[in-house]
Amino acid sequence: MSRHTARLIALTVASAGVLAVPAVAHASVTNGPIGRSEILARAQYWVDSGITYTQTGTWFQDPEGDKTYRRDCSGLVSMAWHLGTSYVTGDFQGSSQYWTRLASRDQLAPGDAIVRNGHMELFSHWKNPGNHNDGAYVYSFNNTGETVQNPWADSNKGNEGFNSAADLASYTPIRRTGLAAANRDSLSADGHAELVRKDAAGGLFAYYNNGLNSAGGVNWSGDVQVGNGWTDPDGAVYFADLDGNGQTDAIRKDAAGALLAYYNHGITGSMTVRWTGPKQIGVGWTMADDAVYFADLTGDGYAEAIRKDPNGDLFAYYNNGVHGTGAVAWSGPVRIGIGWPADGNAIQFADLSGDGYAEAIRKDGDKLFAYYNNGINGDMTVRWNGPVEIDAGLTVPDTSVYFGDLNGDTRADRVTKEGTDLVVRYNDGITGDLRVTWSSPKAIGNGWDMADTSIYVA
Repeated sequence: MSRHTARLIALTVASAGVLAVPAVAHASVTNGPIGRSEILARAQYWVDSGITYTQTGTWFQDPEGDKTYRRDCSGLVSMAWHLGTSYVTGDFQGSSQYWTRLASRDQLAPGDAIVRNGHMELFSHWKNPGNHNDGAYVYSFNNTGETVQNPWADSNKGNEGFNSAADLASYTPIRRTGLAAANRDSLSADGHAELVRKDAAGGLFAYYNNGLNSAGGVNWSGDVQVGNGWTDPDGAVYFADLDGNGQTDAIRKDAAGALLAYYNHGITGSMTVRWTGPKQIGVGWTMADDAVYFADLTGDGYAEAIRKDPNGDLFAYYNNGVHGTGAVAWSGPVRIGIGWPADGNAIQFADLSGDGYAEAIRKDGDKLFAYYNNGINGDMTVRWNGPVEIDAGLTVPDTSVYFGDLNGDTRADRVTKEGTDLVVRYNDGITGDLRVTWSSPKAIGNGWDMADTSIYVA
């Protein structure tokens, strides 16, 4: 497949794979914790409602329909942040328990806001994450009779929501407090990775991670069915945090090469998952299932999409945030590696160092080699450091090696399936020569007699 064949788009489509629980679009409560994806979804609700700016007209409701807000710039931010008061711009220039000032505009991330005398806007994403001088896309509500200017379509006056670097320089950046923490993704958003298995009938079953016991094992919950109808091949199912809310989303690749996302909006009292979707986030992904990966390369909490071509080239599609309708603002493709092995299962991505940036990991025979991620260059390539040998004597198949943060210390641990047993070696840190200090092996499960590829760390 050529480097230009795979492309990422944003459309909502029907799907054969359905999830077992009803969708809920909005999980927060007034003044309570809120995820970045929900902030953007709430802003998009006003876009999709087609309301127009007014300083004197009737206030407009939030997505829940139980509160109204001013139809102006500060009302938009108050509503998107799910605040209990429709604040005015001057309020946002002061201090509050519900927002804080950022040290630099370069720190802006999706769902943050910018404010100056008389006006404010909601930040969506950078045009080029590697060069903020290229400007940024925003939600802006500021002219009488005009709909919300936004990143995805022109307003009724033909205006797009975009600011140049010079425009941005006139604002002060602020951030909603109580955001879901980035880089702690798991199904339950507590930073302790869960296990998921897929059965022959297409059911997905989660084993929730309730922390470690005194022997170093994991206190797993019983299996809880969190999905059905996932009859695609095992390798066509992925788990990653696409929308930056700390909760891993489910992704499937269908036979036609479409990528479909099911967003995770929280866990119910019965431990099922509040999924929304499916949302089509890509087409043309007709390469092998094991040549597709999802990992956070930039450290912003949003997983990138990565593909491997038959010639061994790796290409990243950077995730600049999730549109309110479920679309992903992808960049790319950007080539981030060459000469990677033909076997896709020999390649994985995981954050070994605990800095939020996913490393690339290659299994070569019985050895593991890490390429440490030292950040993104201005041309969006990755500053890799390596390879560094981090393990040896690993004689299990490539498909029997998994990575995920089981103990909640932000560093990815290594799990192997040995026969029908699951064994973990905890990642106790990186040495000065970039080796990984692995713990002694700890048994964390038995009776896992299904195929290696039907087990996922999520």
